[in-house]
Amino acid sequence: MLRTIEISVVVPVLNEKENMSELTRRLTKVLDSDLQLSYEIIFVDDGSTDGSWQEIADLHMKNNRIKGVSFSRNFGHQSALSAGINEASGNAVFTLDGDLQHPPELLSQFYSLYKQGYDIVAGVRQEDKRLPFLKRVFSILYYWLFNRLSEVKITVGTSDFRLLSRRVIDFLRSLPEHDKFFRALIPWSGFKTCYVPYRSDQRFRGSPKFSFLKSFLMGLDGVTSFSVRPLYLSMYAGFIIALTALLYGLYAVYVKLILHAVPPGFTDIVASILFLGGIQLIVLGIIGIYIGKIKMQISGRPGYIVAGKYGLEDDTQGYSEEAGGSFER
Repeated sequence: MLRTIEISVVVPVLNEKENMSELTRRLTKVLDSDLQLSYEIIFVDDGSTDGSWQEIADLHMKNNRIKGVSFSRNFGHQSALSAGINEASGNAVFTLDGDLQHPPELLSQFYSLYKQGYDIVAGVRQEDKRLPFLKRVFSILYYWLFNRLSEVKITVGTSDFRLLSRRVIDFLRSLPEHDKFFRALIPWSGFKTCYVPYRSDQRFRGSPKFSFLKSFLMGLDGVTSFSVRPLYLSMYAGFIIALTALLYGLYAVYVKLILHAVPPGFTDIVASILFLGGIQLIVLGIIGIYIGKIKMQISGRPGYIVAGKYGLEDDTQGYSEEAGGSFER
C-alpha cells in the first residue's frame, strides 16, 4: 500500500491542555524544518476534563495535519496509545507522552536510525537525580521484578518513547489482545531494535498523572499479561508453607511425647493462622487476576470507545447523542 504520510506522531493526553501548544510547536519545528517530511500529529484525549479536546480542535483548525481522537471516558494510557496506533497511517510512527518529559527534538535522531534499517528505535531514560528518591527506587524495583517474573525482558529506562516501522505497527494492530501492554509487547516481537539514551526533561506545566498506585497497577498488569510465573510462585509458596507446617507438627509431637513438655500455645497458633490466611488471600488474588483477564478477553468488549475525531476518517467533530459515537476496539 502506497502511503503519502511518512511519519505519524501519536501523543496520548490526559488533562494536558497547558502543554499541547508548546509540544506542537517543538514537534512541527522538527518535522517542518529539520526532517521536512509529510506528517500527521494525532492527539488521543483519554477522557480529559480540563478542555484538552477543545485545545486539540483549535490546533487542528490552525494546522489540519494535527488530528485528534477523543474517548468517551478515561480508559488508560495504553488504550490511548493503542487508539493512536490504530489511527496512524504513516510509514513510521513516533510515540511520546504529552508532558514534554520526552524531548521531541530526538525525533530527528530516531528517524535517522530508522532509515538505517531499525524497526524499533526506543529511548532509554538515564538516571535522573532530580526525581524523588522513592520514585527512583520503585522504578528500579519494577524493572527488576518484571524481568525476573516475565519471559520478556524490558530494557531498564524504556517507556513509550519510541519510533516504530510500519511492519511493527501492522503486527501490533493484528494482535487480538484486549489489554495491550506495549512496553513488553514491542520487545517481545523481536524486530530489529536500537536504543537511544536521553535525559528526561522536567514536566513543562501541570501535575503528573501517574500516581504510585497507577504505576503499580500498570506494572502488575504487565507482569500478568506476559508470564504465568506468579502462579508457579504461589504453588512454591504453598509447598514451602506445607513443609514448614509438617516440620512444626513433628516438633510439637516431639515436645509432647519425648520431652513431656507443653507445646507452644495460643500466640503461635494465632500467628500461624494469620500468616496462612494472608498467603491464601494473596494466592487467590493472583488467580483472580488471571481469571479476570480471561473474562475480559472473551467478553468481546472494546478496549476503548471513541466519542469524537478531528481530521481522521469518520470525523464526528465531537460526540453528541444525535450524531452518535464511533465505537472501536
